[in-house]
Amino acid sequence: MVILGDFNARFGNEIIPMIKQRFNEKVINDNGELLINTCSLNKLRINNTYFNHKDQYTFTFEGAQIPN
Repeated sequence: MVILGDFNARFGNEIIPMIKQRFNEKVINDNGELLINTCSLNKLRINNTYFNHKDQYTFTFEGAQIPN
């Protein structure tokens, strides 16, 4: 089973065996905690990345707005 989507989840870089690895950003939010709980209850895995990358390549961000 594969579930794809943008859940606005930030789930931290703490290792949780069989759920997620450490190569994520350090921040965790409420949606991240819900995603981790859902995955652990349903034996799912979070696959952001399993390799060490520079921070600029591990997550997306919103750029500066262009003035009118």
